Amino acid sequence: MTKIIKEWVSFATEVALLAGDILKKGFDSQFMIGSKPGKQNLVTEYDRASEDLLITAIKSRYPTLSIIAEESGSYILVPIQTASLMGFKSTT
Repeated sequence: MTKIIKEWVSFATEVALLAGDILKKGFDSQFMIGSKPGKQNLVTEYDRASEDLLITAIKSRYPTLSIIAEESGSYILVPIQTASLMGFKSTT
């Protein structure tokens, strides 16, 4: 495993555990349920808070990387050089 991939795995593990801590707080508690467009597409404040943490952490650590987010629906197009670094091939 290359140094950059080890760094990404370590960072992803760290922020995933932090986001998981937010989600665990929602279990067995009262919370607000909202909806998103789509059939039976529910979202809680814990879902949004964990996504916010993930987006903020990723943007802070890797400002040039792009993010596609489920709850907020936000996205940024992936620059070609970033995509190729991550192993994605261009279809153009």
